[in-house]
Amino acid sequence: MELQRIGQYFPFMSSIEAFGSALRSARVARGLSLVELAAMAEVSPRLVSEVERNGRPHVSLATVLRLLAL
Repeated sequence: MELQRIGQYFPFMSSIEAFGSALRSARVARGLSLVELAAMAEVSPRLVSEVERNGRPHVSLATVLRLLAL
């Protein structure tokens, strides 16, 4: 399932822009580097960077849930 469709289950995350912005804010608030967050979520730092910069609209639900869990 892609992030665009996640909005139907999680209305507060109706767009990749909102998710990317929220992800960056949460990461910074926790004092995590992009590399640290990526390692914790078992994804590449590039993927995290692209999501945070709103450039990765086709992220799997599994990846989104891993990022949300952190």
